[in-house]
Amino acid sequence: MVLPPRLFWQLEYETSANISPFITTTRHQHPPNHPGSSVPDNAAVRGAQSSSSIDVDDIVIAVMGITRAGKSSFINKAAGRMEIVITNDLASQTRAVRPVRCLHPDGRRNVVLVDTPGFDDTHLSDAQTLRILAHWLKETYQNNIKLSGLLYLHRISDNRMAGTPLRHLSVFKELCGENSMKNIVLVTTMWDVEDESVGSEREGQLLSVFWKDMISLGSRTCRFQGTHESAWEIISCLDLERSGQRRAPLQVQQEMVDRGLPLHQTIAAKTLLRSLTKRLGKAKKLWATLRNRARRRTCPTEDPSLLELHTSQDRSSTIGSNSSEASWWAESTLSGCSASGRQNISSATIEVLWIDHQRVDIHNVPVLREIIGTALSIARLIQGVGGTHHAIVQVIEYSGWLLDEIAQHAMRSATVLSRDMKRALSTFQRDLINLEKAVTSISGREGSARFFLHEADLQTITVCTASIKAVYHKLDLAIDNRHAISRLDDQVTELWANPAQRQCECGMHDVPPGDAQEMSSHPLPRV
Repeated sequence: MVLPPRLFWQLEYETSANISPFITTTRHQHPPNHPGSSVPDNAAVRGAQSSSSIDVDDIVIAVMGITRAGKSSFINKAAGRMEIVITNDLASQTRAVRPVRCLHPDGRRNVVLVDTPGFDDTHLSDAQTLRILAHWLKETYQNNIKLSGLLYLHRISDNRMAGTPLRHLSVFKELCGENSMKNIVLVTTMWDVEDESVGSEREGQLLSVFWKDMISLGSRTCRFQGTHESAWEIISCLDLERSGQRRAPLQVQQEMVDRGLPLHQTIAAKTLLRSLTKRLGKAKKLWATLRNRARRRTCPTEDPSLLELHTSQDRSSTIGSNSSEASWWAESTLSGCSASGRQNISSATIEVLWIDHQRVDIHNVPVLREIIGTALSIARLIQGVGGTHHAIVQVIEYSGWLLDEIAQHAMRSATVLSRDMKRALSTFQRDLINLEKAVTSISGREGSARFFLHEADLQTITVCTASIKAVYHKLDLAIDNRHAISRLDDQVTELWANPAQRQCECGMHDVPPGDAQEMSSHPLPRV
């Protein structure tokens, strides 16, 4: 039996015990939540899963870095015991902020090393990781606890500093701020699995290029050799004797507590959002390219002038081009009777939904986060089982188009969703959950049976299609695109009228007549 992806989403957003029980101190002079500050939603704030409490007199050191950089291993070595279970698989282990109390080798002082989830996590999105870190830092500062220092771990075995490592480093720097650079130690790990000469060359590049600005502001660098002694040599680089004098709030703590900013207005969040927006633009261009290829395969007699018009519209899709991004989505992307084509388009759909889900998470729009998460779960389930009837795939693609439109507008204008739109989305969410149950049931069928719609399946699709139309009609568009939505409705009507079409041999059917008609661009809707 296939486990519904919704269970995974629920696990991601269940709240662990609040971290307050693990902090014993008086409250910070700032009130818990300034007017306009973001209240940590239950989805994001993870509790510190340790019996060790944190006191204002403790030396608290946060251990950060990309997933699988060796944070948990470092803490275990420093503690001299297996505090955090580590496995040999590729899945990340740390999904919550976890303090581990260690006795300093001098036997006089307590040091609390805080294990943190890293970016590029197996189970958490980058947006969730940022939210977890930011709100933990916010609450510790509100409880008058300031970090004595931070250790940033980086695998020397990584052969290039790009993509996720570079993105995480940029966000990390903005979490801390320039004034905190003197309290950071940049640590390279995994020296035991890398040739010394190769590692030294990479280390030199880190020092001279990627870490250069941090070092110039006072950050130090160390190698972790995988031993208890090496761990404490690195911790000692933070000058613990004077750590009380050096303690200062991080940039994100000042932003969220002293200035009362919500997470999405912090510099760290804006840095991550820029990266996600750039990735979203690339994903949408890929989406457009795949649709255009499908049309060329299935519409060989199409008017060349119209085909060229579509092509030019696709080329104009950029990160900031709202109208072109919306226009290519409104047509069926299920052109072409090709299983590989369907899978490619489904992958692009998942990518866009995944990015939009992170963006609305950072902006803390729970209604959109939940419904996009549901659509994403269904899309992943369909891809995971190798596809299903084309009508279901098309419902998810049209859902992605609508949700992306709403998300773009809500985030750009900071507009509160109207009551009517919230009501329509609530109904849509309920219907998508029912569709997810139907797809979960279909995924348990053998072979070609996954591509056959039972009457109950078709009824669920029909209800979802009605919800798509209802949400669409809440959008105030300058140009009427109802003919695009009506094609989905026509397909469902045809499935009821012609039972033979309920069996889809490959998961894709040719596009209904008229799909090649010109689709004009339109601005973002007013939600």
